[in-house]
Amino acid sequence: MKYYICFFAVLTIIFVISCSNEDSVVEDEGGPLPSELSGDTLMAYQLDQIAHPISGSHYLLSDDELSSLSVLGNHQFVGLGEATHGTREFFEMKHRIFKYLVEHHGFRVFAIEADMGESYYINEYIQTGQGNAGDIMRDKMFFWTWATREVQDFIEWMKNYNASQLTENKLYYIGVDCQYFKHSTNLVSDYLESKSNGLYVRYNSCLYDLLGENLINSTITKTFYESLSNTKFQAMKDSMTTFIDILDNHRDELIAVSNLYEFEIHKQLVKNILYTHEVNGMNYAGIGAENFRDKHMADNTIWSGNFLGNQLKVAVWAHNGHVARKANYSVTGSMGNYMDFSVDENYAVVGFSFSKGKLRAVGREATQGSWIHEITSNPMDNSYQKVFNLSSFPNFILINSEVNTLNEFGEWYYEPHLCISIGAVFTGVLSYYYNTHDIAKEFDIVIHFNTTRESVSIR
Repeated sequence: MKYYICFFAVLTIIFVISCSNEDSVVEDEGGPLPSELSGDTLMAYQLDQIAHPISGSHYLLSDDELSSLSVLGNHQFVGLGEATHGTREFFEMKHRIFKYLVEHHGFRVFAIEADMGESYYINEYIQTGQGNAGDIMRDKMFFWTWATREVQDFIEWMKNYNASQLTENKLYYIGVDCQYFKHSTNLVSDYLESKSNGLYVRYNSCLYDLLGENLINSTITKTFYESLSNTKFQAMKDSMTTFIDILDNHRDELIAVSNLYEFEIHKQLVKNILYTHEVNGMNYAGIGAENFRDKHMADNTIWSGNFLGNQLKVAVWAHNGHVARKANYSVTGSMGNYMDFSVDENYAVVGFSFSKGKLRAVGREATQGSWIHEITSNPMDNSYQKVFNLSSFPNFILINSEVNTLNEFGEWYYEPHLCISIGAVFTGVLSYYYNTHDIAKEFDIVIHFNTTRESVSIR
């Protein structure tokens, strides 16, 4: 008799547990889903089903943790963004991603939102190993944003990698920005003076109005362009274009007394002087209505992918705003928008996100004089970061093509929402840095860190 009692008792327990589970769980495409979840918590749960967790941003992340990024290997150009110009995790992660792309997908060029002239000196260090990376960075870099320990570690890795490679496998470091004249004009002048006195004289003649002004910094440059007439601006532009044609006509002559590598770099430096002329004309004199800076950063990036007549794979490091596909960015579109238009399916974009933590930026207004800033408040309502912050994974990779557009998270994700984005300046008014974005269209992949640290300056 007691066996029957035990049997019925077990059946009763199973029945109760079964009913209890039926009340609290509903079946969803991603597996069992607690029925009480709704709103942001429901979407965070659905996000967890497709997110690829990572243990951090350190250089020793395993290839397994980065395996979801293998899709990037199908593209010649990859944009690597950043939600601030002063976050350690973003810099470290981009170092690790580039290493992964080099070792597993044959990437050869690292392009960066930095002056092309200053980057020439850094590339020489990476190619030859001669000099000191920290000294070159402190002496040549215009932007404080890249004068950091994280970027120095990255440069050292590139130099060490090249030391064991044949010429055809070496890596290149190329700046694609176009805001300064100083290094570019000096480098071209030195090259031509040593290789062809006749071309050196013609260079000084064609660029006389520019070279005579000694535009060594942004303050002097601003004053010069504010006083420049449209007629004078166009005349200077025509003279620069003429000299580029002259270089093309003497290509074989210059290669014979130097080499293809030196000719290609110095010719592009001259083109970048022209690009910088257009950027400064737009910024300081209102000449032209196009976003020349992003357009020419795209031009320089595409050039780097065809460097020395080869089709090289390129990873380009810049702010989220530049690498993203944004048709309305600074009127005529972002660098990513130009890239997408020019190389189509050959361009992929990785955006970066964070919820809170520390960052480095120039303090303004309420934060005047400060360099290190800390965000401690939770993300704003109706922001991507609010849902990301609720994920059970503190750091993760999200592949947009894996998002299920038929569930709540997918429907929400594929609509515009607020997204935090900080450049080189921070006023302390956090709401100002939340703007509406459509990151499902702007990026192909999003990498999120819930808590971040500031970059470490070497200056």
